Amino acid sequence: MKQAAIKTYPYLAPFAQRRRLLQGAAAMAFLGTDGLSMAKAAAGVDLADTFAADTFATSIAALGGLPVSSSLITISAPSIAESGASVPVTVSSTLHGAREILLLVDSNPRPVAAWFTISSDTAPFVSTRIRMAGNGTLYVVIRTDDGGLYAATQVIGVTVGGCGFEQEGDSLDMPSVGAIRIRGGLDNEGVANFRILMPHPMETGMRLDKAGRLVPPHYITDITATLAERLVFSARLSIAVSSNPLIAFRVAGAKVGQSLRVVWKDTRGDSRANESVVIA
Repeated sequence: MKQAAIKTYPYLAPFAQRRRLLQGAAAMAFLGTDGLSMAKAAAGVDLADTFAADTFATSIAALGGLPVSSSLITISAPSIAESGASVPVTVSSTLHGAREILLLVDSNPRPVAAWFTISSDTAPFVSTRIRMAGNGTLYVVIRTDDGGLYAATQVIGVTVGGCGFEQEGDSLDMPSVGAIRIRGGLDNEGVANFRILMPHPMETGMRLDKAGRLVPPHYITDITATLAERLVFSARLSIAVSSNPLIAFRVAGAKVGQSLRVVWKDTRGDSRANESVVIA
């Protein structure tokens, strides 16, 4: 996979022409790329507005501030994805006080893919799989505990698009809802590495079934993870997260035998919960 911590950004405008992004034709850049200034987000950001935004520009505006470009954010993702249905993305950062990680894709009908919130003991690291409707740019925005907003980007080409936003979908035989699977192990530095698999169709509401009828939306919206009864990780997901969500994160100071409990809720009001102990 290709890693990048890009310092320049395309102009904040609706994603009308994806090829221009790939060819680097956009001329304007994010505010504060020299690192001397820092955008501060408005207090009480409305996540509903952020996730409902149908253009990249309005998604950014809903944050309450314009992110500053940062080389302290690393994105690991393929430069070319064979299928837009499942694009692996890993984000890590050395920014001090990172508390929230936001993933956006400018070529998607709903730009915001996921919003992750981490505790002070949770590393600024997350890995998941997202959907991309076509060629586009992945934007990662990190909010720090002092309200600062920082960002990095990576251009990703998609060989086969659609990916559930159209009738092509992930598959005509979508997976069903299943039990949460949790794996957590302690490394030599005392950091617990967790991987959470949540079998779920993550229907977008934009896919047609075999009879040509629109399949209603059905996807996980909220996830919480508590370690020894302490909240360490939470997430808000959108239709841009791949079916059977797989999410990885890391927590420092964990101990062997502590229990991690994961709960998710979806758009139908359904929920699942499971827990597993940390192993050596």
